[in-house]
This record gives sequence, structure tokens and C-alpha cells, in this order.
Amino acid sequence: MANKKFVKKIEAKLSFKNDFEEVHVGDFIKIGMKIEDGAKKRIQFFNATVIAKKNTNSQSCLILRQLIQGIRVERILFLNSPLVSQIKILRAFKARQSKIYFYRNRSKKNTRLKQIII
Repeated sequence: MANKKFVKKIEAKLSFKNDFEEVHVGDFIKIGMKIEDGAKKRIQFFNATVIAKKNTNSQSCLILRQLIQGIRVERILFLNSPLVSQIKILRAFKARQSKIYFYRNRSKKNTRLKQIII
């Protein structure tokens, strides 16, 4: 109990990033990640589909699924990470479930969801 109260006090003092667009499960998004190559700093972009979203104050995260050279890869992205520079919604889709884990077992042709026009 004491630990939970302590964590809540710390979270209340911290400011979290809220400048990103509201992302929903099923959306196809573009994420910019800060990368350091020695002395160089740059932003690398990648596209992915959101298959799950977990909302807590300090540890809000997205589970993303992307296709890299024909191989399906999942990534966990913490929204309050200092490495995340921007998130942009490319296409919005309608998903009936809050977690679309069934998306993993489908072929490329069957992974289409109903698109919402933005």
C-alpha cells in the first residue's frame, strides 16, 4: 500500500507528453524515433498498425505490428519515452475489439479492417 501511494505522488509531479494525436486500436500510424549514431542525432520513421493499447499514467504503451522485408514484427512503444519524437495517424480503421491479437494469425490479404475516412 505504501508503494502505491509513493508511486502516485511521483506520477503527480511528473509531466507526461500529451502533444500526440489520439491513437486508437487498428490505426495505421507513422512514428518518429530519435536515434544517435555516434555524434549524429537523427529521427527515424517507421509505419505500423496498433494492435493493442494500454493506458496508465506513466506507463502508457502501444503494441505495434509492422512488416519489415516480408517479416512481421511486433514492437512495444512507451508513449512517455524520450525517444519518441512524433506520432502521426496515416489511416484510421475501425476495430470492434480493444485488443486485436487475432490480427497476428491472419495472412496479409485478410488483415484488412474497415477504414474510417478522416
